[in-house]
Amino acid sequence: DGGDTFARTPGLHTPHGVGVIQPALWWNPARANVVHMVLRSDAGAVYRAASADFGLTWGPAHRTSLRAGNSGLDAAALGTGGLLAVAYNPHPGVRHPLRVSLSADDGHTWTHHLDLENTHGEGEGKGEFSYPAITAWPASESGEVDGITGG
Repeated sequence: DGGDTFARTPGLHTPHGVGVIQPALWWNPARANVVHMVLRSDAGAVYRAASADFGLTWGPAHRTSLRAGNSGLDAAALGTGGLLAVAYNPHPGVRHPLRVSLSADDGHTWTHHLDLENTHGEGEGKGEFSYPAITAWPASESGEVDGITGG
């Protein structure tokens, strides 16, 4: 409709004035109407929020157990059971390593972590890993996920 029905949602509440930007959203079809997001923050951690009305309103953002620099992140739902992958930089102030962490409960807790790239510094073969992007692809029409890819 060319944006005619677009409406700005109320601001997202964060504790103690924590600044959050660049949300990565996902939807778990097993939970009707619920949309989730993880957010980049200026507080040394990934934050998480949820909406029970498909994003019209949002609950407060809460700090997760994932340490992170104030750098970009991305999320991908893996299937329909609440399994989630998040790609991010886990150390404040630097953009390495590039880590993927897994949650089996829509981002409430995190149990598995894998550093995909751990080079840092300057020169050939070294660098930073900013603004990761990941996508899940289904193995079949059942919705099960065969893997993730990123760039």
